Amino acid sequence: MTDTMGNLATVGRVRAETDALAEAIACAVLAESAPRGSAPADRERLLPFVRHAVEEALEAAGRPPRGGSRAGQGTEPPTALRWDSLAPDLVRAVRQTAFARTWRVLVDGADAAERIGLLRVAAEFFEQAGHAQAASAPTRRDPASAGNEALYREVAEALLDGRPAEPLASRHGVRLAPSYAVALVRPREPRWRPAIDHYAILTAERQDAEVLLLPTLLPVPWVRLRAFCERMLDGVVDVSRTRASVASAQTHEHIPAALEEARTVQQVTDVLEFDDGVHQLSDMPVEAALTRCPDLAQLLMSRLVPLHGNGASLMHTLLVYVNLGQDRRCTAQALHIHPNTLDYRLRRIRELTGLAPTVPQDLQALLSAMTAWRLTRGPITAAT
Repeated sequence: MTDTMGNLATVGRVRAETDALAEAIACAVLAESAPRGSAPADRERLLPFVRHAVEEALEAAGRPPRGGSRAGQGTEPPTALRWDSLAPDLVRAVRQTAFARTWRVLVDGADAAERIGLLRVAAEFFEQAGHAQAASAPTRRDPASAGNEALYREVAEALLDGRPAEPLASRHGVRLAPSYAVALVRPREPRWRPAIDHYAILTAERQDAEVLLLPTLLPVPWVRLRAFCERMLDGVVDVSRTRASVASAQTHEHIPAALEEARTVQQVTDVLEFDDGVHQLSDMPVEAALTRCPDLAQLLMSRLVPLHGNGASLMHTLLVYVNLGQDRRCTAQALHIHPNTLDYRLRRIRELTGLAPTVPQDLQALLSAMTAWRLTRGPITAAT
């Protein structure tokens, strides 16, 4: 953050009231996530984590405080906190509530000029992070110092299989992020494993692809998923020469479903020969639906069966016609035929399928049928 933000008076005022703010946040978190009548000991156990989460939010708004520990913080440094000793849902609640309430207090206590400064730093923060999940860029993690790579892989396998991973991670000293994005990468060529805010990228192998679990503090919305994964994969693989299929998991429990979604994306990109890069379900909703529903794909594909092996390659004619924006002249030139011959073929397609390529609604049905054909039987060529 900028030096200007570090000198904001509102940041200093809130920092001086960290203990009172942490008390209020801890009570709010326990009221939402713990049973009624929670013992005071629960609050005391939670307070160090809440104080640290408040400090993280303040660091996002300005420079960290100079000097050593704050009054009331105790002798234990924040880095000694064992976040993995808390349930994942409680960790998410602490971080989200602390971030939201701290920034609310900062804004409420700021004057007009300070609010403009806060808006600027918030814009910078969210632009860099993609969303409120990591304020720092990926940094190299040395596998030798991070523990046995096989242990990390074992934790990843548990998450991908839907088995309880927290006890295993705690036993191996692996810090789990609250949420993950799942990336299927092929060809397998991971170079090094970065750590993001102390959360390692976990890896496993599935069939002929490398599975990467990309850590994030908050679930990644689909509108930001591609940008997030491109940033996280940068340096791990060469995205320009690698095809990555990605999906977002809200919690650990959603990771197996996200893996299945990424597999669907990978299947579509393989069959339809997508370009290298990062791909997600929103890029291919129709294709994914047909892949997941083979009966529907067969039904649609049956509309094209009368065109198969017709001799005049009517299916290929239809594909070229669609790819060239239904431009008769360009299609005829591309096929090296007379425009009248093209008109005859389009009429023949209508006679055989009952669908006219020149009618928008019929053309949409033909497009879906061709997609189903390509997913089921392979490419459509002049010999089809």
